[in-house]
Amino acid sequence: KRLRDSGVQDIDLIEVLGQAPGDIMSGILENWRVEIPKMLDINDRLSQDLRFQGVEGRMKPFVSLIDSCQLLVDSLMSIDHLLATTVTVQTENWKKAEQLTASSIGEALQAFQKKDFTLLADVLEYDLGHSLQSWQELLGQLMVELKNDKDAGISNSALGG
Repeated sequence: KRLRDSGVQDIDLIEVLGQAPGDIMSGILENWRVEIPKMLDINDRLSQDLRFQGVEGRMKPFVSLIDSCQLLVDSLMSIDHLLATTVTVQTENWKKAEQLTASSIGEALQAFQKKDFTLLADVLEYDLGHSLQSWQELLGQLMVELKNDKDAGISNSALGG
């Protein structure tokens, strides 16, 4: 923007910074390693609050949790696409976790729309909580797998890096 009115002769140097795909993926995985436990805490607290204190004042945390879950799903779709050849992504556990996550979010939203807050608390506590725990384990396994590949000299071959 700053140089849009300048001519090419006014530019001495263009510097482009970038990261290797493996480094970007490691950063994404590390961010989720930190965020998923926070999501689990929010999920557990929210399910208990809904069950024992009612829905009053709980909608903002619920919407925030669902937004975070949607962001996780978006990240998982990218990971699934970019790392499709890794052992962890090819496991049956990965596929089951994808299905459980999708159904958990859908069931939570349906329970919310029906104003069935007892069911919502159950879905959060049991289904979504289990889903998030599964992702915590799977993404940890994936981080170890990528690190082992890099240490073995494969240099993130799954990422083309």
